Amino acid sequence: MTPAKTSHLNIRVAPADDALLRQAAGLLGESVSAFVIESARERAHRLISDRTHFVLDEPVWSAFCAALDRPAEVKPALRELLERPRLR
Repeated sequence: MTPAKTSHLNIRVAPADDALLRQAAGLLGESVSAFVIESARERAHRLISDRTHFVLDEPVWSAFCAALDRPAEVKPALRELLERPRLR
């Protein structure tokens, strides 16, 4: 079941963009709204994926895992900074 469409998004576009979107939607037999929503959804998923998922080749993956497995290194200056009382 498709969720109810209860939110509104209003945009202004240049006449040339309006014509382009209408032409593209027409070629697919879709409404302009459906075309714009699907196009924006695809781009949003791609952008979010690019920022949250990454692929490493085997040597780099091994180095990454080794770095994660190493014990934490105590940095005295960082410890001192984090132990300072917060200014109010």
